[in-house]
Amino acid sequence: MSSRKHNEEDDRGDNDNDNGNGNDNDNLMGVLPLNLLVEMLSYCDASDYITMLRASRSFFATPIRLNLCSTNSISFSFLLKKYPNSFNTENQGRQQMTVQILLKLLLPSHHFSHSRPAISRPTRNNYRLERLEFSNLRGITGSSWLPKLRTLSLVTIDFTNCRRLDSGLLLQYLNDCPKTIRHLHLNGCKSVGPDILDCIERCHGELLSLSLGSCSQTIRTSHLFQLLGNLNSLKHVDLHGLTHLKDKESADAEEYFVDKLPDSIESIDLSGTKPLRLVCPEVYSTMNTYLNRSLEYMQAAQVRDQNAQNCLNRLRLRALNGEDGVVDDIRNLRDDILDSAPDVFIWRKEDTFRLKIKHLVLNGAGHPRTGIFRGSVATFSLGRCIREIHLSGCESVRDWEIHALAVNCGKTLRCFQMRAGSIGNSALEALGKHCHVLGEVDVSACFEISDDGVIALCRDLRRRDNSISSENETEEIRKSSSSTNKRRRIVRSSLTILKIASLPKITSCAIEAISRIESLIVLDIENCVNVKPSVVHKTVQKLPFLVEINAKDISLGSPSLSVLLRNDPCIHRTLKFVNQREFLTDRTSKTAKAAATTTATTIATPRPNEDLRSCCTVRTQSQRLTAAVPHGAMYHCIDCKLIPALDRGFCVECLRQCHKGHDTFLGSYCTFSCDCPFLCDNMCQAIAPTTQNLRPQTQLNQIKTIIHART
Repeated sequence: MSSRKHNEEDDRGDNDNDNGNGNDNDNLMGVLPLNLLVEMLSYCDASDYITMLRASRSFFATPIRLNLCSTNSISFSFLLKKYPNSFNTENQGRQQMTVQILLKLLLPSHHFSHSRPAISRPTRNNYRLERLEFSNLRGITGSSWLPKLRTLSLVTIDFTNCRRLDSGLLLQYLNDCPKTIRHLHLNGCKSVGPDILDCIERCHGELLSLSLGSCSQTIRTSHLFQLLGNLNSLKHVDLHGLTHLKDKESADAEEYFVDKLPDSIESIDLSGTKPLRLVCPEVYSTMNTYLNRSLEYMQAAQVRDQNAQNCLNRLRLRALNGEDGVVDDIRNLRDDILDSAPDVFIWRKEDTFRLKIKHLVLNGAGHPRTGIFRGSVATFSLGRCIREIHLSGCESVRDWEIHALAVNCGKTLRCFQMRAGSIGNSALEALGKHCHVLGEVDVSACFEISDDGVIALCRDLRRRDNSISSENETEEIRKSSSSTNKRRRIVRSSLTILKIASLPKITSCAIEAISRIESLIVLDIENCVNVKPSVVHKTVQKLPFLVEINAKDISLGSPSLSVLLRNDPCIHRTLKFVNQREFLTDRTSKTAKAAATTTATTIATPRPNEDLRSCCTVRTQSQRLTAAVPHGAMYHCIDCKLIPALDRGFCVECLRQCHKGHDTFLGSYCTFSCDCPFLCDNMCQAIAPTTQNLRPQTQLNQIKTIIHART
């Protein structure tokens, strides 16, 4: 159906029905109260509204409008379920037409003329809409509806990957809309250029987050410097893919890019900004500090080691004589030796950096040969609050910078990703020794890493968990039950994702060490050619929360890993994917397998007379944006920092079980993986096994459990 025909139907639907259908709808309105209809329609999404409006415009227009006016967040990306992106111009026109119809119900300037005076019409005071999301709708242009959004006082508007969005209409909207916008996402909008940036600078200086990734390449360093100089409240900025950004506007300029970043910045994405090397005076100062402190440590190391050895000998003599308190003195001496290690000695007393960045993404930043400037990562770590850092392809980052990161951000660092880097075993050892809440580690294709690094990482994490656990067991007796939740968050192991793929020096010894980290959810050892399938099988048996194991292209064995896991009735039913394929344990008929495949793509729900609960999508879908993840509804939580500016979201089951009472809102309908289980502060209630699952079971009961979980 052409867009012209749709518009004609829309115009006819604006008026009350003059035919016989109008009387039927009036009768239905008398049977079903309006408030009941509004409550029923609150469970529908945008595509359902369009279907209802086409079926009977006069009957559903008022309750749909009342429902839309009562919400504060609307996601139009649900239209992808019915009108997916394609090169078909007719399908793109449907996206544009559908958005126009729904917004026509929202905008105060477009009231419908109803002949029923008993039904209250929404006034402007009813509109409390704060968030509008149009991400991935490549067919919308904004014509006939975007400038009219200026009547709404929006806080967040998201046009991510809306490639056909008209830049002139967007400019008109940003000029005329209220100055209430705090979060503006324009990633992938190719038409966004310097004129849009000038408008943002003039009219929206109170922005908290701004996404300009992969926008027009006409955006230059001077445009961005002028913009950042006027956004004093900016917390999140995304500039990935802007390949013309440099550290200076010109060779004679004094200000650097890092100097232009406001003090309020918390998250920055500079992936693919090749000319940008992050040079600044603070980086030069950090380099000098590292060199000077290294020389000081080398001069004092011999004296310190000799004194420590003499003290240890005296303690041993006291132990042989049977004196008390020797064990505590030896432990204190060991801690002093660790505190005087070179990495701690160099960075412990260094001044704090001006920028308090928590989320740093530098994947592929800097020139392919030289990369980002040496000392940049160490400089940012002096802010001492980095939570996530992504350094894939940054070959210029060496071990000493990872040491600085681990020492300075040991209490905050949760995610460390550095694929295809140049770091070695000492970097992993520093992460395990100093990072107390580390939840995700990805060092795939860092060819210098061997068994020693992985073993040191697992050993230090395990030792820390055991020591904290014993301390809190004694505190539990003395403290009230109100501290129980806090104690549990500290005791449990933090590492949930470990990816060490394509490491030729890794052998089965490292895999055996990984079995100590019982909190793992995702393990990736693909292309580790010296690892045996039998060892991986034993490791999987010891990991009760494991959802996905990727061991493709490891050492050949007979039988293979998939066969070993499939024939093992003791494998935990949390395991869902093996070698990037769905893991099925029941070898029944093809019909049973097809039914299991169908249930794996939907959210699991509890069955009658069964202890299975509704569970997070990490149990029903593959993780971390792998190819098997289907489209789904993504929610966001402001309290837990699972927000679009940080590219974080969670599924509907985590909304029901883990985020009750939080400030949440509906995000987009897209391909994503749930991030709730990968938080380090709280245990995800939608993935944690029930008490009955932890009880010992006989082999027969285990087989029944597996069959129930797959059907």
